[in-house]
Amino acid sequence: HMGGVVLEGVHGVLFRRKFFDASIFDYRGFARSCHLHDDLWLSAHLARKAIQRETLSNRFGSRPLDFGFGEDALYRGGAGSDNTKNLYLCMASLLRAAPHLWEREVRVVLVAPLLRGFGVNSRSGAAQLQKLKKKLRRK
Repeated sequence: HMGGVVLEGVHGVLFRRKFFDASIFDYRGFARSCHLHDDLWLSAHLARKAIQRETLSNRFGSRPLDFGFGEDALYRGGAGSDNTKNLYLCMASLLRAAPHLWEREVRVVLVAPLLRGFGVNSRSGAAQLQKLKKKLRRK
């Protein structure tokens, strides 16, 4: 299980800019085939940041974009080859770099009261927050 779906642009995609950083353009150390598999590449970056991925497929009247099925579509060899091979090569490359990439990661948000003696500048408050973080990680 990949901890969520691989998003496909054939239905169009919508991302928040903050979901990505400069590493989205850094292919060093990854197979060249990742350049041709943007769906997998973008989904991997979201998974790395533990951002949940979901597809609406046909909910809300979503329909595939017509040009996604043209003769030049990547899955039809628009990149000069069958893109299925690129999928496997890119996936292998991603998993070599991050073997646990697709495992679901639970994100926890800590909320702490800013009371006197338990504030941002309080060493004991910071120490207590660190203890709480460690305790939550063990669960």
